[in-house]
Amino acid sequence: MKCKYCSFLFLAICLLAISCKKDTSSGVNSVANLFTDSVPVVKQSEPLLLSFNNGNNASIVKWQVSPNKNYYISAVGVYASLSFNKGGVYTVTATTNFTKATYIVTVSDSAYQDIDTGFSLRASQIVNVLPYQNVSFSVNNSPDPNGLAWTTTGNVSSINTSANPATFSFGGGLTGNVRISAGNKSASRTIWLENPAVNNPSIDTVPFIFSDKLVITPSVQKDNKGNKTLVLTANTHYNYQCYTDSVLSLVDSSNQQYTLNYGGVVMAAVPCSSIKPATCINSITNMTVGTFPFTVNFGNDTYTGTVTLSATGVFSFSWTGNNAVTIYPLVVQ
Repeated sequence: MKCKYCSFLFLAICLLAISCKKDTSSGVNSVANLFTDSVPVVKQSEPLLLSFNNGNNASIVKWQVSPNKNYYISAVGVYASLSFNKGGVYTVTATTNFTKATYIVTVSDSAYQDIDTGFSLRASQIVNVLPYQNVSFSVNNSPDPNGLAWTTTGNVSSINTSANPATFSFGGGLTGNVRISAGNKSASRTIWLENPAVNNPSIDTVPFIFSDKLVITPSVQKDNKGNKTLVLTANTHYNYQCYTDSVLSLVDSSNQQYTLNYGGVVMAAVPCSSIKPATCINSITNMTVGTFPFTVNFGNDTYTGTVTLSATGVFSFSWTGNNAVTIYPLVVQ
């Protein structure tokens, strides 16, 4: 079980907050600091999730960090996922519509370790990968470190499997897939490539918000001949930026081992007032009667179970409860 830490602050803003501090900006308008909050101490490279919601979904939240170095930030809607690579005290501010919030973040000198206790494969980057860009793939807890077998699909341009992590690059296309087998175990990771020739300023592709969750809802469609298709609708837990936001997804049904890959979110570049969780719909056709492995790759994490089709046309899932991916209902027909 992989250990995660999430310091999550979702603080509703009252525009009539008492005793708010006024900070004068370089203009006629002033910015009201609605609150200052101290975040529990985090370790270096430990993920931290902050949020600032002023009640207007269409507001653009601007995040600033001081000192302006030694950190990584990914801002999506009202959320910001951060990590820091050096100890110290940092001030993070979120500003929108002449109001702001201030967070004081203390980073210790200890390094955070995100530990997988099971066999897994993790990619250094999953979305917005450029053509010919090297991506590292790390194998964790292999049952046979000296007997690793790598396979790929996609337009592969370079491979280096002489060390762990191994590196791969893809010359083009929409996706690339890397699979590792060791003994009787295997794991895979799909990455989504960016096409530099296509520039659509109305959308952005982003990784999942840190600590996001996925709810998968199965259903069944039947054609006029009575043939059944298993339909899987997935929704994120968090809102991103608009009701049009969609989850990047891909289904692999090879060798009757069903894998759903969810990489990130294609979202509106500018927030809109109507907003809901990101979603996608995938289908599995021509499943035969029997029980088969069913795997969900959610970002860089993997969750496994089985899917069964009975002789009477009932689909059922055996799925271990976890805090990230939920399948409900478990039986559909």
